[in-house]
Amino acid sequence: MSIKVLSFTTPENLCWSFDALEPYFRVPSGSYTRSVKVDSFPAYAHDLALVESEARRVDALFPITQEVSLCVIDREFLDRTNGWCNVDYLWEGREISIPDFKATIVLSGKRIPIHPAMTRYLVAHEYGHAVRAFISRERKEPSDALYKPESLYGEYQRLRGMEQPKHYGGGTWHSSVEELFANDFRILVLEAEREFWPHPGFARPEECPAVVDFWRNAREGKFQGSNV
Repeated sequence: MSIKVLSFTTPENLCWSFDALEPYFRVPSGSYTRSVKVDSFPAYAHDLALVESEARRVDALFPITQEVSLCVIDREFLDRTNGWCNVDYLWEGREISIPDFKATIVLSGKRIPIHPAMTRYLVAHEYGHAVRAFISRERKEPSDALYKPESLYGEYQRLRGMEQPKHYGGGTWHSSVEELFANDFRILVLEAEREFWPHPGFARPEECPAVVDFWRNAREGKFQGSNV
């Protein structure tokens, strides 16, 4: 399995700097680590056994060759989101246009215990972002071409008949191609928490033949653009 589940707990793994008010965890980030600032207020982590079982499930349904670190922390992100996935390219000091990568997923703790459905949704959704990086690399797309018309996201916007909002953040999460891509993957490929569709104004993926075809092809290892 390419997914490694890691647990970060307080006080064992929580770090405090002399010059900052917020504590942080250090999680894997490519060949290095990165800081994840958190609220020190007591919180509950996702159930580790459930995270591990869902990691095995999604890896079996759509395996990728790159390493994914799935980090479970017991404090809440300062930005109050539920989780995120970061892709770190492995340049290794060489000038290459299509580098390999490692992905890091971090699941935020919450102030009250987390419903198992949230865990199942979040593992599948965040893994979808790692899958995006995998498909982009299989299509031999340069790392700086993420939103260009000929890129995977450019094609996906056309499949969805949408335009990317002017910024990604508060109030625009639901209309961003990154999130539609990950949730279409979650529903059509992983069949995880299918009833949850957090994209008002956008048709569900089952109602979009071009999107259904895209993911059927992806499951068969056909990743090249469709010239939509």
